[in-house]
Amino acid sequence: MRLLRIVSILVATIFPALYVALVGYHPELLPTTLALTIADSRNNIPFPVYLEAIMMIFALDILVEASLRLPSVVGQTIGIVGGLVIGQAAVEAGLVSNTMIIVSASTAITSFTLPTWHLISSWRISRYLLLIMSALLGIYGLTIGIAYLTLHLCNLSSFGKPYLSPATPLNPMELLNVFSRLKNNKFSKPK
Repeated sequence: MRLLRIVSILVATIFPALYVALVGYHPELLPTTLALTIADSRNNIPFPVYLEAIMMIFALDILVEASLRLPSVVGQTIGIVGGLVIGQAAVEAGLVSNTMIIVSASTAITSFTLPTWHLISSWRISRYLLLIMSALLGIYGLTIGIAYLTLHLCNLSSFGKPYLSPATPLNPMELLNVFSRLKNNKFSKPK
């Protein structure tokens, strides 16, 4: 489950920016049939790919915030129905492409795997920053943004312990404990 959450947060943070970088700046990196399919779905879209992505991610965040503020039964229904209705209406109106709906939906689903709302909201800010960097410089901007984000996380500490511990500073024995906790593992016992 931990590995699934780590992969999910990386997908939720990087996938929209990667889509913008590949479709907007580097379509030659995509397989030919995929590039042609994406180009066909974007044929009559009046907005550039980065503006389309920002609009959809922003609409997604509004739906998430609205569903959190409503009672639980109504909130879940509003989130799902609102996402479907707005996504379908945006595609039919020619404002966004089908592939952008897939990107924003997978971003939403993967972001819900995180356990706390505070963690989701902080990674949401990182998603927007990476999206802006990709809109400005393509894959190079995405790489610079990821490098800056990694350096920033390496400099953080929580309760006197490095935020990315045990990866930085490297502790191989505790690093094994990040992905699985064994019953007989001495690191899994509370101190």
